[in-house]
Amino acid sequence: MQAIHYRYSESELKAILSTLEIIVDTREQKNQHVLDYFRKKKVPFKIRGMKTCDYSAMIPKNLEMGLTRDIYLTAGV
Repeated sequence: MQAIHYRYSESELKAILSTLEIIVDTREQKNQHVLDYFRKKKVPFKIRGMKTCDYSAMIPKNLEMGLTRDIYLTAGV
């Protein structure tokens, strides 16, 4: 667990969260309707292999906001 954290304003959080990408497991079956929805609503997503879940999320690095690495959620759906 990280002992240091950053505090962001509401507008900074909104800007950071607007870059969030959904990660879809390559082994997920019968998800075409989900992918079609993402495309229709222009939700950014990537298809990657995951060990334990079908969907997760990632916030890409953003040097302007102090994020020097991609941030991956540890819990998935």
